[in-house]
Amino acid sequence: MDWHRKRKIITGLFLGGIGLLIALAGVSIYLDARSVRQNAALSDIRNPRLPGHESTGGTDRHRDRRAAAILIAGDPVYLEPFLPGPR
Repeated sequence: MDWHRKRKIITGLFLGGIGLLIALAGVSIYLDARSVRQNAALSDIRNPRLPGHESTGGTDRHRDRRAAAILIAGDPVYLEPFLPGPR
């Protein structure tokens, strides 16, 4: 193997490593943005701002369970039994 071939291989590996680092940085940015959105949704679930209702009631443990159920299922219908008012 001559010097130029080794140099091409090393350069290719170096550029591949740089490309991998850039791809991982992009994935990290995407996952961070997703986490921020999920945390905002969880914050809204834990501290609902319903018109005319200061609180949905229940303990922190129940609030956490409701939040977990909504995040897992992705459906706010799970909040209905805990909301005050007619059904």
